[in-house]
Amino acid sequence: MVARRTVTIAILVATLAAAIAGCAPSTKNSLPEGVAVSVYQSRSDYSAGLIDVRILNGSDAALTLTEATLDTAQYAAEASWTRGTTLASGAIVDLRLTLPEPVCPTPADAKPLVTITFETPDGSTGTASVVADDPIGTLAKLSAEDCIAFEVARYAEIEAAPVLRSGADDDSPAVVEITVTPTGAPGSLTIAQANQTVLLALAGADGAPVTSIPLGIEVTADSAPGVIELPIVPNRCDPHAVAEDKRGTFFPLEVSTSDGTTGVLFVPVSDEVRGQIYDFVGDFCGFPG
Repeated sequence: MVARRTVTIAILVATLAAAIAGCAPSTKNSLPEGVAVSVYQSRSDYSAGLIDVRILNGSDAALTLTEATLDTAQYAAEASWTRGTTLASGAIVDLRLTLPEPVCPTPADAKPLVTITFETPDGSTGTASVVADDPIGTLAKLSAEDCIAFEVARYAEIEAAPVLRSGADDDSPAVVEITVTPTGAPGSLTIAQANQTVLLALAGADGAPVTSIPLGIEVTADSAPGVIELPIVPNRCDPHAVAEDKRGTFFPLEVSTSDGTTGVLFVPVSDEVRGQIYDFVGDFCGFPG
């Protein structure tokens, strides 16, 4: 009798333990079905050097994100996000991550691996790594631009002056000054020409808009600091040109270095100069004040 009771209790305990185990939250190593991950960059994040990891919750339940990292051979370290957010079923969120220093030259066929720590409504938690979709090659484009800037910085510090130089009147070009300060490194940097932006044309000697201005500047360790003067006029005169502008105040310089780097360096202006340029466009185009 005692033996039978012991066996019965053991069975009950085992059954209860199994039931409790079955109710306990689980740990998952894959995202819920229907969750999609991609990378891109919004126009507003370009100047801040941010990359957007887009999460689409196509599952039938809410999804809480606690952490995310982006790892790609195009950059020397992981980019991370730790703010935490909850996505309802069908919702989309863009996680904004700061890009680290690039790896140059850019590795071919690098894949963006996104690792996400998450929780589902039943209390289950998980960490999953997926290769994110990059439909328009955003990371390849950004890392190529970052590598140009990284390589050019070896030879010279190139930056826009802190003030926009005004023209003689509202109908005259303004002037953006870009300073070039050699670092003293061996080798050379050639600045072949400056190009227009989506917002601003360059002005020729007669003040008429042109798409580019030849420069032909060579910078070596023995070069003295110099200034590039870029006369500018609006490329288009409608209020939306300013209201929707995101990249119109990044000035493209075609560059090459003695070590074989060739490409376009985008020189940004400060927030103060950006505001001055917008005011200049408004005055030149006659926008109501």
